Amino acid sequence: MNYPFAERYDDSQYILLNSNINPFGPSPLALKAINENLRKINLYPSRDEHLELKKQLVIKLREEKINTTPKNIVLGNGSDEVIEFVVKLAILKFKKPKVIVGEKTFAFYEYCARTYGLDVLKVKLKEYSYDINQILDVASKNQPCIIMLCNPINPTGKIITKKELEYLIDNLPDDTFLLSDEAYFEFAFHLNNKDWRSDDYRSVLHISSKPNIFVSRTFSKAYGLAGIRLGYLISDFSEEIEHTISPPFNVNYLALKAGIYALKDRDFVQKTLENNLMGMRILESIEESVPSWANFALIKLKKNTTYNELKQKGILTRDMSSYGFDNLIRVSVGKIEDMELFQKIFRKIENQ
Repeated sequence: MNYPFAERYDDSQYILLNSNINPFGPSPLALKAINENLRKINLYPSRDEHLELKKQLVIKLREEKINTTPKNIVLGNGSDEVIEFVVKLAILKFKKPKVIVGEKTFAFYEYCARTYGLDVLKVKLKEYSYDINQILDVASKNQPCIIMLCNPINPTGKIITKKELEYLIDNLPDDTFLLSDEAYFEFAFHLNNKDWRSDDYRSVLHISSKPNIFVSRTFSKAYGLAGIRLGYLISDFSEEIEHTISPPFNVNYLALKAGIYALKDRDFVQKTLENNLMGMRILESIEESVPSWANFALIKLKKNTTYNELKQKGILTRDMSSYGFDNLIRVSVGKIEDMELFQKIFRKIENQ
């Protein structure tokens, strides 16, 4: 399959609302850490930096009411790599050739599974959300090694509710891994605490810590470090993965330092999350938007020229036709002044 990359862009030419990135860039503390450690990149990253970052992650997770230890965390070159770790582990443990994914969701799941020769079973979304009953039905008939889901869902922004997660976990076969990709966790958790719609969003780790449950997270979104590639996996198998599957120097030295200080920069993260709350309110004031819990929303188009007209006005959004969502764009939250400009131009274009 061809991976559906976002359109290439020049960030000096466009307002970037197409890649779900942090509109404020990286944390100033992370940038300072990178600059202070540039002269050390002749050295290999050590286990000390890995452990320091893991300890900072444990503090963050406990603040989110998730109890874990550094041994339950393995780091990766972006969350893509730790998702790949789970695929490799499932092949070793179960030797079953099938995985389940949601149709029209994050393309890397299928891309990664097919790379390792696995058959991919796609379950259709229902009103932009997962159909948990259908997923369990397909699982019972096909005995997959992994069910790979994202929560919130990329690209729809919907969530798997607390009740749905509980039902899924209660009925999950013991010999099937559940991977919950929580790339947008910070945004959804913050919105949930602001009574976004109802008290419905949870990490799967808030529900259960069964050994066949895995959570992947990233520094690419809320922490603004997409270009430096840093992600992590939380599971009971993380120590085993680190010693048997993960390459010894998979995360670079500057990424480790940036991650440590990005986690310490609480003011920057809070600024990002508050901006996202205001930006999501603007997006959801657009009648054609699909309700979302992330830092983006799908918007239904009246005109098939809207994407290109927005681009001509200097605003890049994501054309979702490559995902199978015709006549929809995905719009990321930018700075508030950019969101207000997008709203104004979008309405003008659509109403012409």
